[in-house]
Amino acid sequence: MGRKKSGKPRGRACWAQGSKLAYLKSHIQNWKIAQDRGQITKFYDRVTDVFIAMYGYDLPLKEDGPCLINEEDVCLTQMSTEKISLEEADRRSAFRRKLRDKLMAWYNHQGKVVSRTETSKEIQKLMLNQSAAVVKPRRVAPLRMYQRLHYGTRIKKKVDEEWLTERVEVVAAGADAKGQKKAQMLSRDRVTEELWDMETEEFRQEILQLREEDFEAQLEEKRANESNPETADDYQRLLSAGAGVLQGIADNIQQRYGMVVAIFLAGPMPEDNGQIGVHSIHAGQTLGPLQQTWPEWNAHRFRDVEDSIVQFAEKCYSTYLLLWVAYSRSI
Repeated sequence: MGRKKSGKPRGRACWAQGSKLAYLKSHIQNWKIAQDRGQITKFYDRVTDVFIAMYGYDLPLKEDGPCLINEEDVCLTQMSTEKISLEEADRRSAFRRKLRDKLMAWYNHQGKVVSRTETSKEIQKLMLNQSAAVVKPRRVAPLRMYQRLHYGTRIKKKVDEEWLTERVEVVAAGADAKGQKKAQMLSRDRVTEELWDMETEEFRQEILQLREEDFEAQLEEKRANESNPETADDYQRLLSAGAGVLQGIADNIQQRYGMVVAIFLAGPMPEDNGQIGVHSIHAGQTLGPLQQTWPEWNAHRFRDVEDSIVQFAEKCYSTYLLLWVAYSRSI
C-alpha cells in the first residue's frame, strides 16, 4: 500500500486500533477456517459477543481502552444476565448489530487481502516448482549417448560379465540392496567408459554427430511448442506437449497440498476431425497394490463425468473453429 508524504498509509484509517485491532487480527485464521467449513455465521456471532465481553457497550468503537476481561477468560455461556430497561436493551441490540456489521466488513476486506497475497505466493511457488521440473534442451553426455544407442549390442554383455564378478565382492563387504545397486551403476559406467575408449575415432565422431542432432531436435521441439498453432497438426502437437506440462503441474499440486488432482481439457480434437473430446490428467492413486487413478478405479462413472464436460464444451466452440480443425487436418 502506498503512503502519503506524511508517512501514513493511504486510505481511511481502520476503526479498530490498539488492542482491538490486535484482537481482530488474531482471528483471521479462524475466519478462513469458518469460511471453509460453512460456519461463518457462528464465527461472527462469537467474535462479536467476545468483543463486547472484553470492551463493554459504552466504549466508542473507534477508541481503544483497557479490556474488562481477557479473551481467554470469556465464557459466553455465563455472560451477565443483569436486568436492564427496554431502552438499554434496544441500545445494546443496536450497538451489537453495528459492531457485527463492522466486524463482517473488516474480515471480508482483510480476508481478501490475505487471500490475494497468499494466492500470489502459492502461484509463484507452483510455477517455480514447475519451471524446475521442465526439462530444458541439453546435450547428452557422449557416454550417455553411447549407452542409449548401443547398450544392447556393444556394452551389456561386458557389463554383465564384470558385475558377475564384482557383485561377489560387494555382497561380501556387507552392502545392502541400495549399496549393491549403486555399485552396479558405478560398474556399468566404468565398463562403458572403457569400451568407449576402445572404439575407433570414426565411430566416436558418429556418436558425437548424433548427439548434436539430438540436441538440435530438442531445440526445434521447444521452438515449435512455444509457437502459436497454425494447423490442426500444430494444435495436436501442442495438446500432446501440454499434457506433459500439465502432468507436472498436477504432480506439484498433489505433493504440495496432499490432494487428489484431476485436470480436464475439453475441446475440438484434431485426431477426431474436430469433434469435441476430452483429455484428462491425474495425480493421486488408490492405496493398495493396484494403485489406480480415478478413471482406472471407476471407469463407468468417470465416463459420465467426461460426457458431461464434452456436452458443456459443445456449447463453448463455434462451428467455424470445429470446421477449421477438421479441414486443416485433411489437407
